[in-house]
Amino acid sequence: MPTVQELLTALRQHTEEAPSAEQLRAVAQAVSELDTMLIAWFPATRHWFITVEQNEPTAVVFSNRDSFEAFAARCKEQGIYVEAMENAKADRPALFMDLVRCGFTQVLIDYAPAFLVLPVTAFVKLPDFTELSLVERPFPAPFLTGKILYLFQQIHAKKADGELELAVLRELYHSPLFMPVQVFEADGQTAYHVPAEEQDGKRTAHLFTDRVEWERFGVSPEYAPAIARFAELQTLLQGGFDRLVINPGSGAELVLDASLLDAAEQAVMGDVRELDLRSLQTQGEKLTVSDPVETPDKLIAALISVLEQQDMVNAAYLRVLKRSNVLHPSWLVLLDLREDRGRKTLHRELSTAAQPYLGSFDIEFAAYDEAEDFAGKTKPFYKKRRGLFR
Repeated sequence: MPTVQELLTALRQHTEEAPSAEQLRAVAQAVSELDTMLIAWFPATRHWFITVEQNEPTAVVFSNRDSFEAFAARCKEQGIYVEAMENAKADRPALFMDLVRCGFTQVLIDYAPAFLVLPVTAFVKLPDFTELSLVERPFPAPFLTGKILYLFQQIHAKKADGELELAVLRELYHSPLFMPVQVFEADGQTAYHVPAEEQDGKRTAHLFTDRVEWERFGVSPEYAPAIARFAELQTLLQGGFDRLVINPGSGAELVLDASLLDAAEQAVMGDVRELDLRSLQTQGEKLTVSDPVETPDKLIAALISVLEQQDMVNAAYLRVLKRSNVLHPSWLVLLDLREDRGRKTLHRELSTAAQPYLGSFDIEFAAYDEAEDFAGKTKPFYKKRRGLFR
C-alpha cells in the first residue's frame, strides 16, 4: 500500500486535473490506517492547533516526523510554538470526533513536501443530535468552542485583533452554554442554585461550551448541567455575580463581565446586515439559497409581530442563505416594500425581535425587487392585509 506522502506526491504531479473522489478516499484511508499519526498541538491553550484554510478552521496532521518539523519551523518563524501529539490508530475515531467538538471543519495532511486539505467528514461522520434536547448534547453550540480557542491562540501569538474579538462576542450572543445548577424545591416551586467561587475577592460563576470541558474541570457531581443563554448570563451578573468564566482551567478561559456582555449585545444589534446579493455574486462569492428544512415558527411569529405594525411592507419571504466563506448560515429575509424610506430602522427592529429565535443562524435582509431570483418559488410568510381604505 502506498504511503501517505507517495499518494500526495502523485496528486501533486497531476495538478492539471482535479483529484478524483477515489484518489481523495485513498489518502483519507491511508491516514486512517497509520499506526501512529502526529497532530499539531498548541501548548498555551492545551488544545489542537488551528490554522485557517479557505476561511475554515483546519487541524494539521502529519504522517511522519520530518513533515511536522518543517511545519514547526515555519510556525516558529512567525513567533508561534507548536508541539506534535502522537495519535494511535485505535484512538483515531475519537480524535476526529474531538476535532468536530472543537469546531474544526477541515484537516490539512502533511505540510511538506506535499500536502492536501480534506474535510473532517472524510474521516468521521458528523453526529446528528437533532433528536436530543440541548442539555443532552455533548456540545450544544457547535462553533463556540473553536472560536474561543482560536481567539486565545491568536492572543498568545500576538495576532489577535478587534474584529476577531467581536466575532467571538457575536457567537457568544447566539450560543447556549452548560451551567452547573443544583435543583431544589422552595415554597412548592422548583428553584435553582448556581455555585459561586470566590476569586480575587470576586464572586465567579463557571460555564462550559461542551461536556468535555465540563468533565476536564471536574464539576462536582452534585451539580447537573442546565442550558444558559445570553439572557441568563445577564441575569447572573445582575444577581450578585461579579464575573463569568467560560471553560475555566482550559488554557482558553473567557472571562466575562457586564461591560463585555454589553459589547456582545451591541456587536449583534449593531450588525444588521443589508445584502446586495447580486454584488456578492459578481465578486465571485458562492451563494446557496434554499428553503428551511423545518419551518421556524417562533422566528416567523416574531418577525410578523413587527411587520404587522409597518404599512410600508407588502410581503416578506424567508429563506436560508449559505456563503462559501462563512461558517454560519443566515436566515435571509426578503422584503417587498412600498417605499425605501425607513428601511434601516425596519431591519433593526426585525433583527431585535428575531434574536431569541435565531438558533445557530445569523439574520440578513435584502429588498425583494433587487433579489427576486433568490426568492425562488417560495411563498411569502407574510402578506399585508388590505382593508377597504388601504
